[in-house]
Amino acid sequence: MDAQRKTPTRYAGIYKRPTSTGAPRFIAQVRDLTGKMRSRTFLTLDEARKWQAAELTDRERGAGLRSGGSMTFEAYSEHYLDSHPQWRDSTRQATIDRLRPINAALGRKKLERITTQDVQNYVNERKAAGKSASTIAAERNLVASVLKMAVNERILGYNPAQGVKAPTVRKDAGSRNQRLTADQVRRLLEAMPERWHTFASLIAQTGLRGGEAAGLTVDRVNLLKRELVIDRQLVKTSNKRPVFGPVKTPSSVRTIPMTDEVAQLLEDHISEGVGIDGLLFSTRTGRGAVRSVRGDVWREAVREAGLEDELPEAVNGWHALRHTFGSNLIENGVDPLTVSKLLGHNGAEEVIRTYAHSSDDKLASAMTIASSLVTA
Repeated sequence: MDAQRKTPTRYAGIYKRPTSTGAPRFIAQVRDLTGKMRSRTFLTLDEARKWQAAELTDRERGAGLRSGGSMTFEAYSEHYLDSHPQWRDSTRQATIDRLRPINAALGRKKLERITTQDVQNYVNERKAAGKSASTIAAERNLVASVLKMAVNERILGYNPAQGVKAPTVRKDAGSRNQRLTADQVRRLLEAMPERWHTFASLIAQTGLRGGEAAGLTVDRVNLLKRELVIDRQLVKTSNKRPVFGPVKTPSSVRTIPMTDEVAQLLEDHISEGVGIDGLLFSTRTGRGAVRSVRGDVWREAVREAGLEDELPEAVNGWHALRHTFGSNLIENGVDPLTVSKLLGHNGAEEVIRTYAHSSDDKLASAMTIASSLVTA
């Protein structure tokens, strides 16, 4: 008989189909762990129900899964990293850094023992520790990504990170419009440790990304031509020696002019000595200004400047100086294409979307202009 003639029974996934003899047959269906629908036909409804129940029980127990569930999350996360050879060094290092607190909490647990509540507890603990919503969301997503790969490799039957609630990362217009005020920039620069003052001032006056500034070496600074060559960034250090990686995008490779003030700032800094392999910025031990070190310095400066309660999440971090630089240029009439070239963005549209902010005064002014054109 035509399969279209089957009719549902009162049991989900079980259908009745007539035959030429008049005695019905019962079709039971179950979707397995790979997502494939399996079905079998029985003479009686009772047999169909028993088979379906057994299949569902096996699915819940993970029947048909490959071995590997006894591997710890930390061990499997290393496999996860190895499975992404296409990643840039900066992406790999950022993922390794993000995995550190995750592995501290979940690393020793076996994959098969991790529950949704375990992941939710981790999220709640990070929130209680005062971590930002964006940080928590990124960490939750990383846990979910690692466990999703385990599901895809049929090591786990389901992803326990699914359904875990992380704090909402607000991206409304109000938060996008936030940037540092001139007073906040001044207070931050004054609060920077002496050896980091030039680093902070350079970003504030050029809009460099943190990794780009950290990757500068003497040979990338042309004091005679007043130019900075930006063609790489610091990814990590190995035995104190810098390891460089490509900049964020091809558009980020650029040569930008220096003002006399910036040139003098760097000349004075270089005259006091540079780090290993000509690094402009390094710690007291000679280590490069890697992401984790930069983060510690920023947070300490924010505390020292008394800005902890003033800075919303949207502007908290070294990127705030870059964002402020770009926003100030746009607000003061510099054309978006020029700003794009200075910041290493992919065209004017991206610059407008990122740095062009509307204020109440601007909105009111725009309405006044529109009204005058109609009533003139």
